Amino acid sequence: MRLLRWGAGPAAALMVGALVGCGGGGKPAPDPTSTTEPPPVSVSLKMVDTYSRNTDGLVGVWVSTNGAHAASATVTVRFDVPAGKKVEVAREAKQNDADWDHWPSLKLSSSPGPTDGLDTLTGSYSIPLHGGDIWRFYLRPQYGPSTENESVPVHVSLTAGGRTLATDSHDAALAAITAVRSNAEKTSWTLHREGRWTELDYTLTNVSTRDVAPVNAGVEVNSCSQDDLQSCQAGGSLLEHFAIEKYDGGEWVSLPDSGGRARAVLSTTLKAGAATKARLRVAATAGLGKEVDRAEVLLVCTGMMAGAKRASFDSDVGDFTIR
Repeated sequence: MRLLRWGAGPAAALMVGALVGCGGGGKPAPDPTSTTEPPPVSVSLKMVDTYSRNTDGLVGVWVSTNGAHAASATVTVRFDVPAGKKVEVAREAKQNDADWDHWPSLKLSSSPGPTDGLDTLTGSYSIPLHGGDIWRFYLRPQYGPSTENESVPVHVSLTAGGRTLATDSHDAALAAITAVRSNAEKTSWTLHREGRWTELDYTLTNVSTRDVAPVNAGVEVNSCSQDDLQSCQAGGSLLEHFAIEKYDGGEWVSLPDSGGRARAVLSTTLKAGAATKARLRVAATAGLGKEVDRAEVLLVCTGMMAGAKRASFDSDVGDFTIR
C-alpha cells in the first residue's frame, strides 16, 4: 500500500476604503483591511489505489492545520452505494509516525441515500490534530460495476465540539477487472538466485456485468528502497535481471525481453463474471547484484468495459525477499 502527506491553499486579501465627512474639516478615516486566513483545519480526500470488488483500495485523508485548533477531531466517512450493496472499511489507527500496521474494521450504519435507489453507509472514528498529517482507510466494495465508469461517491467530514471543521468529497471509480495472487498463502514470499524458480499463480476476474475486451496483463519487477523496513517503496526496474516464464499449453514458455517495459503475460476477452488464470515462475539471474535483497513483483492488468470511455485497471503487488 502506498503513503502520503500534504497541506492547505493560499490566503486571499480584500481591501475596503471609506471616506468620511463632508465640508467643515472632516478627515479621511484610515483604510480598514481584512484578511481571509486559511481555515484552522482543512481536509482533502485522495483516491490512492484501485477500487474493485472484494479487493482493497486505499483512500488518503490529508489533514492540514493552521493556528489555533481543536486537539482532536471525529472523522465521519460516508459512501453512497446502490440499494442493498455493501462496502467494507478498515481504518488506519497508527500510534505514531512509524506505526502503519493497525487497521481495525470500521462499523458502518445504513440509511436511505440522497436519491431513490441509493443507500448511504456511514462510519466514524477519532484522530489527533497536529500539523499536516495523512490518515488512510481501505475501501473494499462488495460489488462490481454494472455501467461504464461507475464509481462510489466518498464523503469525509471532520468535527469537534459539535462544529464541522472541514469536509471533502471524491469518487472512487469501480474497477471492472481484478488481479489477485491466488497462491499467496501456499508459497513463501521469496525469490531465488542461481536459477531456482518461485511460482506465482494469479486469477484475473471480470467483476462487472459487461464483457471486457481485451484484458491485457503484464509483469514487472522493481527494486525496494533499502532504508524502508516496513514496506517496499518501489524503485528502479529490475526486470532485466530476472528470468520469467509462463505456463502455456502444457509447458513453460519464456517471456521475452520487453525493452524495459512490463513483459506481456496475456491478452484475452473476459465475459461478464468470467475469470482466467496466469501461472508464472520467476528467478533472479547472475546479473542481479548481491546487494539487492528485496524486490517488488507486480502483475498489472487493464481492460475496457463495453461502452466505457476509460480502461479499468488493477494490480497485484508482492514484496519479496531475495536469497
